[in-house]
Amino acid sequence: MKNRVLISVFALLAMPMTAVATDKDLLISEVHVVETSGWPTGLDIIGNNLCQANATGIELANMPSALFFDSCIEDPATGLDLMTATLASGLDAGSYLLVIDASKKSKKSKKKSSKSRNFSSSKIDEFEFTYGVMGPQGIQGDTGLTGAVGPQGIQGETGAKGDQGLQGNQGVPGMSIVGPTGLTGAAGAAGAPGAAGAPGAPGSDGAPGAMGPQGEPNYYPMTVAARNARYASYTASGIEVNGGFVTRDVDTGSSVAVKFNWNYNAAVSGCAGCVWQLYVGFEGQASTCIVNAGGGTQSGAFDGTLTAPATPGTYNIKILRTWQFSCNTSTMQTGGSDAATAGVVTVR
Repeated sequence: MKNRVLISVFALLAMPMTAVATDKDLLISEVHVVETSGWPTGLDIIGNNLCQANATGIELANMPSALFFDSCIEDPATGLDLMTATLASGLDAGSYLLVIDASKKSKKSKKKSSKSRNFSSSKIDEFEFTYGVMGPQGIQGDTGLTGAVGPQGIQGETGAKGDQGLQGNQGVPGMSIVGPTGLTGAAGAAGAPGAAGAPGAPGSDGAPGAMGPQGEPNYYPMTVAARNARYASYTASGIEVNGGFVTRDVDTGSSVAVKFNWNYNAAVSGCAGCVWQLYVGFEGQASTCIVNAGGGTQSGAFDGTLTAPATPGTYNIKILRTWQFSCNTSTMQTGGSDAATAGVVTVR
């Protein structure tokens, strides 16, 4: 049985320490840990102006020999730079500080970076990232204290004066005996309102509110193309997902554009005269057969669409080679015969 290689790409996002940069400043915005056969082997670093001055001054803080520069290119679709680097001996689960110093002189690839750093320059940036498993959602905090009572509003204008009441009747003159008291006259007009009183003291704090409902699952909002996918008998290059190699997440059931060039070398396949097929599709979903041919070395290109899965989550896009008599759009095999990962898509 042939050896099979499954390449998985996992992206972990952290908040950078430098949040604002000018058009010419170096800025790290994302770091992705690349795994090969379940082992961390490198970093994909995305940001602004990473490739200026051959930005090879790259290291993990306090680990000067752990990281080696590979390459740096600009993505024409997004305008962002993608720098790739190789890990010398993998990573343990934990937090790491990545430093890129573009002010250093250009050095050859895979040479360890200098320990000295000068963070006053706009050509230097650092980025803290975590490699490991994400923890559960935390409990919602208590409701904050009630704010102070606002100031007294402006007093309204005085209303118009009412009409004079009628005078009461004259009492009947008494004789030698004093007669009864006459009727009380109508009340006079109301006086003007008094001055406003001082504001009352603030009320006591209200009781804490009830805990809110559980939030929606947090899916990584990113779609990443693998750039190149390889198995012993074929290669796929220039891979793009939705027009680039770093794009946003997609909706369930939506169309996902996939584009790549392929080359099949029958001489190294182990079966030079066999009829072979190439498929592309989401892992665990129905696949698309893109070529069905006999032996010999051949090449071509695929430019089409796949339908995103109906359930939110993170899915691998697989390229699969089989030896059959004709195409069979069966479900893509998980780590199946001659399968390689072309990208990772987050479905929301």
